[in-house]
Amino acid sequence: MIVSRTATPLERKSGPQSASQTARTQGGAWRHGPSRPVTDFKNECAYVLLGDPGSGKTTTFEVEAKALPDQCHYITARRFLRANLDRHQEWRTKTLFIDGLDEVRAGQSNRRQPLDDILERLAQL
Repeated sequence: MIVSRTATPLERKSGPQSASQTARTQGGAWRHGPSRPVTDFKNECAYVLLGDPGSGKTTTFEVEAKALPDQCHYITARRFLRANLDRHQEWRTKTLFIDGLDEVRAGQSNRRQPLDDILERLAQL
């Protein structure tokens, strides 16, 4: 039996919600939307897949990238940050599944810096 992976999106809160449905972030109040298959997010320009260690984030990215190898590429955040972008022009036209941000953030004094570095490199593509 194959079980599709699902994701629960955070959506900007638009009205009164119960405390159990609302997560507070720096950007304001958010609520959990209905769970949907990960494949539903293919048309999004970007999304972040969060989950506890061992919850299947890496496997989900690998499966999605292998399903559409001409359109997608899986890479760890560490490899993406070290890659010579000039040698990977094909990434400009592919969806990149960048995995392991938590691993490059570990031990950093500025935990936002790795994400800023990834965003800067994406802008260079």
